[in-house]
Amino acid sequence: MEDHLLASVRSTVFKESETLEGTCTKIEGYDFNRGVNYTQLLKSMVSIGFQASNLGDAIEVVNQMLDWRLADECSIEDCTEEEEKDPAYRESVRCKVFLGFTSNLISSGVRDTVRYLVEHHMNCDPTKTIKVPERFDYELCLSLLRASATSQIQLDSNGTLQKA
Repeated sequence: MEDHLLASVRSTVFKESETLEGTCTKIEGYDFNRGVNYTQLLKSMVSIGFQASNLGDAIEVVNQMLDWRLADECSIEDCTEEEEKDPAYRESVRCKVFLGFTSNLISSGVRDTVRYLVEHHMNCDPTKTIKVPERFDYELCLSLLRASATSQIQLDSNGTLQKA
């Protein structure tokens, strides 16, 4: 009985998957090192993956941080140093931006945007190390987008995702 069960599990788990190349969109982000082409940047959102809408929200928050100056704050009564009351000083004080993210973003199309931000604009990146399996996924496997987040999907007997 155990041998039959083990054989059944092995035949299901180790079944060769069908290739999805050519039938799905490859997950990858926009390469900012090629310059900013807004048309191409917007087109790339299709291939970024599920994180694209959250990335858009994050961009708005980061832009607010980048635009902030101490001079935007009305109250100066609680300033203890005379320098803090000086309008020129208050205009020069900007927000420090820390980029924190989980390692699963590195195995998504957002990794290209994260790489660019870390390379060119970050004050600090407090991200913990990437997991080994995600690093293998990034290096050895193509990431493909087949179903939308709202679609119901299931794994068929060939190891391929199908709409339910």
